[in-house]
Amino acid sequence: VEAVQRFHAEAQTAQKASNGSAPSSLCEAIKETTNFAVMSLVNEAQCEQVCFGGGENLLNLMPKGSCVILTSTVTATWAKKADEKFRSSGIFFVDCPVSGGPARA
Repeated sequence: VEAVQRFHAEAQTAQKASNGSAPSSLCEAIKETTNFAVMSLVNEAQCEQVCFGGGENLLNLMPKGSCVILTSTVTATWAKKADEKFRSSGIFFVDCPVSGGPARA
């Protein structure tokens, strides 16, 4: 518990040092200096929207050489297609689900 509280306090300090408020959009969160983005979303549809949906999405915002790390449970087919799309833009993609599938989530 103490480690989580310390992490939270450090995150709040870093946030205040940047501009004082949390980002309200992907465009505010992803900068030219962003090295990686970690996502843990509910389902494949949400992952599709955040990664490749119209307008503001990770594919358009992440700089070349950065990495998208996905912890959501998605199909292998979706993960392979996502990897191809990101790789074609010079972005690394790591699929690492945390639950082992919806049945065990």
